[in-house]
Amino acid sequence: VLSAPGAGSTFAFELEFALSGMPERVTTMPADLNGARVLLVDDSPIALEILVETLSSLPLRVDTAPSGPQAEQMVHDAAAAGDAYRVVFTDWQMMDMDGIQLAKRIKSAQLPVPPKVVLVTAFGREEVQAEAETAGVDGFLFKPIGRSALVDVLVSMFAPTTPPQVADDPQAPRDYAVRVLLVEDNQVNQQIAVELMAVQGITVDIANTGHQALEKLMLAGPDGYGLVLMDLEMPQLDGHETTIALRKDARFDKLPIIAMTAHALSEVRERCLREGMQDYISKPVDPEKLYTTLARWLGHAMPARPVLPPREQQGIPGLAVVDSALGLRHVAGNGELYLQLLDRFRDSQRGTGAGLRAALDAGNTEQIGRDAHTLRGVAGNIGARELQAAAQALEEGARQPQTGRALLEARIAALDDALAAVLDALDRYFAGVDRVSADRVATEEGASALAALEQLRQLLFEFSGETTDYFDSVRPRLAAILNSATLERLALHLSNYEFEEARRLLADAVPTPPVETQ
Repeated sequence: VLSAPGAGSTFAFELEFALSGMPERVTTMPADLNGARVLLVDDSPIALEILVETLSSLPLRVDTAPSGPQAEQMVHDAAAAGDAYRVVFTDWQMMDMDGIQLAKRIKSAQLPVPPKVVLVTAFGREEVQAEAETAGVDGFLFKPIGRSALVDVLVSMFAPTTPPQVADDPQAPRDYAVRVLLVEDNQVNQQIAVELMAVQGITVDIANTGHQALEKLMLAGPDGYGLVLMDLEMPQLDGHETTIALRKDARFDKLPIIAMTAHALSEVRERCLREGMQDYISKPVDPEKLYTTLARWLGHAMPARPVLPPREQQGIPGLAVVDSALGLRHVAGNGELYLQLLDRFRDSQRGTGAGLRAALDAGNTEQIGRDAHTLRGVAGNIGARELQAAAQALEEGARQPQTGRALLEARIAALDDALAAVLDALDRYFAGVDRVSADRVATEEGASALAALEQLRQLLFEFSGETTDYFDSVRPRLAAILNSATLERLALHLSNYEFEEARRLLADAVPTPPVETQ
C-alpha cells in the first residue's frame, strides 16, 4: 500500500497462476507457395521495406516495384519468362496508377497464369470494397501489416477449403485470446463497449484518460494488446495527442489504433490517418460496425459474430420520448444492459443543465462544448434523438467563436427542455417498474425482506465495506419485495461502489416508512 495525505492510496498485489496449457495458434504456409514468386507494389520506399521485412521469414521469392506501370510491366515480363508471379500485393493509393487500376489491368491481360491481387490499404475496406471487387481484387490487407495477417490472407487464397468446425459446447475452450485497450472517459460508453466485446470473449482493459492509456501501454509492452479503441474527445490529453505520443515509440508501430468519435467527417478521418490511426468507428457505436472492424483488425482472433436483433425490432412499451428500439440496437438487443444504461443516465444527467448555465456565466465555452459533446453521445446511445440533436446544436455553437451569448442561452434552454422530458419519462417508467405493492410486503417473506432491506440501507448510509457481501447474502430474501430488474440494477450500483445511487434506487422502490410521533 502506498498512501499520501491529499493524494490518495494505491493498492497493488501479485497473483501466480499456472499456465493454461492451451496450444498457441500456428498458421503454416500452404505447400503450394513454397518458393513462389510475389511482387510488392508501393510508391513509398519505407512501406516497401516494411513489407519485404514482414515477408522475409516466409519461403517466398520477393520482388518490388515503386509504381503501378512498372509493376504491370514486371508481371508481363515474368509471365513471358515462364516464372509468373503468384501474388501481387499493391498499395491502394499511388501516383500515376492506383492499386485498383493496376488490378483491373492485370486481370484483363489474359495472362496464362494470372496472379492473385491483394489490395493494401490503411483504412477500412467499405470505401473501396465494391470498386475493388469489381476490379477482381482477391484479398485485402490493412496497415500496419503483421506477419500473421499476411499469412492468413495467403492461406485463404491458396489453402484447400475445409468445412468449418462447429463448437457444440459454448463453454469449450476457444483457440484465441484477445486483449483490447479501450481509451474512453465516459462510463456509459465504457459499459456498452465492454459488454459488446465480452460476448465475443474479448478481454477489455479500460483507460479513462490519454495519460492512463500511455501508462498501460508502456507497462504492457508492444504485444500486450491486440488493438486500441481510442476516443478522440477527452480532457487534458485527447485521442489525437495520445496517438501522436504513442507513435513516437517505434515498438508500437504495428499496434492498430481505431478512432472512436461522434464527428463522422472526412477531415477527421484524414487527420486520424496522418496521426497514425488505422480505422474509424462513429458514435453511437453500432454493434455490427464494431464487430466488422474488430474482425478486420484482429483477424483469426475473432470468433463468428453473434446474431444481432433485426433493425425493425420492437422497443420497450411505456417508455416515451426515447426511441428504445434504437437504443436496444446499440446494445445488440441486450435488454438488461439497456435498462441499466437508462437508470445510469437519469442518475448522472440531472445536473447537466445547471452545469451548462454555470459554465455560460463563467464564459467557459470550452466546458460547454465538452459537456454538450458528452451528453450528445450518451443520449444517442439510449435513443433520445431530440436530446441528441439539441446537444449537438449546443456543441457546435459553443465551438464557434462568433456565437453570441444569447444564442448559447437559447440552445441551453432547448437542451434543458429536452433533457427534462427524457428524465421525466424515465422517472415515470422506473416508478411503475420499481414500486412495491402493499400485498407483497404484507407477507411473512415480505417482512423478512424488509428487515434485510433496512439493514442494507444502514450499511449504505455508513458507506460500509461489508455492503456488497451483505447484499449477496440477502439477495434471495430481497426477491420477495424487489423485482429482478431492480435487483440487477442494485447489484450493478454496488459492484461499482455507487452507494448514493443504490440508496436512491431503494428509496424509489420501497419508501422508508414515516416515523410515528408520540
